[in-house]
Amino acid sequence: MDQKQEIALKQRLVQLGRAQRFAEAERVARALLANFGNDLQLWFALAQMLLAQGKREDALVAFMRVSGMRSDMQLIALDKVTDLAQELGRFDIGFQAALVLRDLAPESAANHFKAGYFAWSSQRQTESLGFFEQAVNLEPDNSGFSLQLAKALTHQGKVEEALACYERVFERVSPDVEIYSQYLYTLNYVENISEESLFQLHCKFGAKLEEARPDKHFRVEPLLNRRIRIGYVSKDFCYHAVACFFIPLLEAHNAESFEIFCYSDVPRPDAVTAAIRSASEHWCDSVAMDDAALCQKIESDNIDVLVDLVGYAGGRRAGLFARRAAPVQVSYLGYPNTSGLSRMDYRITDNICDPEGESEQFYTENLIRLDDGFLSYRPLIAELDIVQAPCIENGYLTFGCFNVFPKVSESVLKSWCEILLALPDSKLLIKAQVFSEVALQDLVRSRFAKYGVTSERLIFKGRLDSNEGHFQEYSNVDVHLDTHPYNGTTTTCDALWM
Repeated sequence: MDQKQEIALKQRLVQLGRAQRFAEAERVARALLANFGNDLQLWFALAQMLLAQGKREDALVAFMRVSGMRSDMQLIALDKVTDLAQELGRFDIGFQAALVLRDLAPESAANHFKAGYFAWSSQRQTESLGFFEQAVNLEPDNSGFSLQLAKALTHQGKVEEALACYERVFERVSPDVEIYSQYLYTLNYVENISEESLFQLHCKFGAKLEEARPDKHFRVEPLLNRRIRIGYVSKDFCYHAVACFFIPLLEAHNAESFEIFCYSDVPRPDAVTAAIRSASEHWCDSVAMDDAALCQKIESDNIDVLVDLVGYAGGRRAGLFARRAAPVQVSYLGYPNTSGLSRMDYRITDNICDPEGESEQFYTENLIRLDDGFLSYRPLIAELDIVQAPCIENGYLTFGCFNVFPKVSESVLKSWCEILLALPDSKLLIKAQVFSEVALQDLVRSRFAKYGVTSERLIFKGRLDSNEGHFQEYSNVDVHLDTHPYNGTTTTCDALWM
């Protein structure tokens, strides 16, 4: 290709791009690259044409070619690489690009945060802490950065450090719903806080939410000759522990008496989402709606009873219920404590979780206790073969705990050590996502060693790719141990079922 042809094709490429004829422009760009393979401008143009056509994997590759060399386009290309890597779940690629961004602009808090995000997402949790800490140091008023740092600390069982991180934010800025919700949720892991203190903190937040949102009064249609309309709000209508309990409940509704609406905040729907959607009479993808828009939708659906399935367990809808989106509002399933809202009318529970005469004072809701337990459990897996207890073959007992690691408080860990020391041949299998990283296994080994339990008596299991593999791990345990003060729920039911 001579210089005249090159100039003509490049002019044609620009014209096609401006005319949004992206497929033709892609062909021209590839023809040029066949002769000028090191031309970064051509690679950048190709990447843009591919992205405009929705060819994200190919666009990622093209932007990577540009991002790897110094040029005026490098920073833009690196940003595009990190955006696409996040969207496509290519976290290792995103991490490498984020590291280059950080090195090119180390004063940017956002670049440190990106590196932390991709380190976290690619199972480098220990490494992510340093990036998140630097982002917070550079922008201490950014509550989003502090939230991720606190989440990372909590994940590693550093609950007190996480709470201190939240409290530093609250000293500087007025907390939004998401960060304060996560703070309240984290408090459930703390063993030295009184129920009264925990209750008051929830009430304080609930009162603040309601103060900013006037209460509403509904004119409810008579129930004669119509069904009761029940709405469920959740971000967990997907492959999540909540689905184990919600699907049986949903399927058992009496369709002659109840009309069911699901408001789904699921960011990435999956096969379980599809199953829940098919079992629900009405479905609303609400993830892109703010509280005001969703409240308006719920009111237009004339919902009689609105049920919160999340609470402060990673949820962002406390403001919705503070608005009183329905005549009757109910808390159920997702959160192990009060909402603190005077406008949350009821909480569904049982006499085991909330003993009558002992619990009422710690809830703003009226407690509805179901006689046979408030959980209706069905695992998201087919039946597995029953196996004999592993101690029969091993000749020693294997204890186990599959709860999330922040639930393993220091007093719980100490108690486990006392059990292991009392049975010198026994072992302990601990399974949690945190143990996918060897560095965190070593950290926990040192905590056990402090109480005299050596590392060969500990078995660590991280996150497994298959649900079946997760359940089969229960067959390697003789006796399951629970945690305190935050007990197991799904893991307890899983263990009983297995």
